[in-house]
Amino acid sequence: LPSRTGLLGGGVCLIHDAAQAGVQLIDFRPTPLPRQDGSRSEYGAPGLLRGLFVMHARYGRLRFEQLVIPAERLARFDGTVSRSLHRDINQFATRVARIENPIWRDSNEAVVGQRLPWDVNAGALAVLRQDGVGAFYGGRIGRRFAADLGLDPAAVAGIEPVIMEAPSVVDGLDNLFMAGDADERRLIQALASGEQAAWQASSSQLPGDVPPATSVVVKGNNDTVVACGLTQGMAFGIGEPTGDFGLWPARGIATSMTLGDGILGPFIKLNQNVNEMRLAGVVTGSDNLPSDVLRASQTVFDAYRAQPGDVSPITQGGVSVGNAEFGTPRRSVVTCSRANSDGDRFCGAAV
Repeated sequence: LPSRTGLLGGGVCLIHDAAQAGVQLIDFRPTPLPRQDGSRSEYGAPGLLRGLFVMHARYGRLRFEQLVIPAERLARFDGTVSRSLHRDINQFATRVARIENPIWRDSNEAVVGQRLPWDVNAGALAVLRQDGVGAFYGGRIGRRFAADLGLDPAAVAGIEPVIMEAPSVVDGLDNLFMAGDADERRLIQALASGEQAAWQASSSQLPGDVPPATSVVVKGNNDTVVACGLTQGMAFGIGEPTGDFGLWPARGIATSMTLGDGILGPFIKLNQNVNEMRLAGVVTGSDNLPSDVLRASQTVFDAYRAQPGDVSPITQGGVSVGNAEFGTPRRSVVTCSRANSDGDRFCGAAV
């Protein structure tokens, strides 16, 4: 959704390659960029494209430009308002009403199914396909982005993702791999172990609302799995869309601020003895209080611990089918287990 992430946004991914042991962490969150005078700006580093490109270079099989074509085609020929986008437009109507960019100027009056003039965004994707990721950093789009916002062009050109082995803790017979700083990892560990008192105490110390974000969890035919949380720091980015293609700048976030990017996780639970994935998930906020997001996170881990035949709703209180309250945390989770009777694998997904 353009309300939650975009080409100038960022995020963090965990990747487990079934052919290798362990889990890789690729961190490309939109940390604050410096201005031309060296002072800190409110704009975040647009790390998304370089982060995804690094992940593709390590694990992908198709040519990178082949991956861009479907998104470019969608933006050029099918730029319609989805139900999710319509909900975000209504939820953040005050933000949308201040926008002067011609693509979004009257979007607060849009209805589900209405076309918006997103063909200019398709132009940015065409540049990505033809000129590559570098165009958005040291190339023409990156230079224009820096000039429009008064940022240091060298800092924009030098944006790189952080790649490392994901930190992990022992969780029974499994290992729980996580992203985030030490406080966030302790919080995820408490949620995974069901220590409600621990995470409830932590939630009381977290400030403010949680900015909107989004997530994706993908599992291959084997136990290769990718879990990513994506954000632009606030709804519809910060300020006005920039450049000829109307791209949203991300708001800079402090990586040390738990839930400051709207993402809890990603996390992957892995049994390294048999190299099997047990659980992969990301929990993202929708302008919720931290306690709401943590309760949503607890449902993910509770569902993993549930016994056969247990039934638990995926959404939390106050939500009715067809008329969900704005701000409901979104969960994307994939979990796999092996039946004790015949050894068959069972995998399920919920979004």
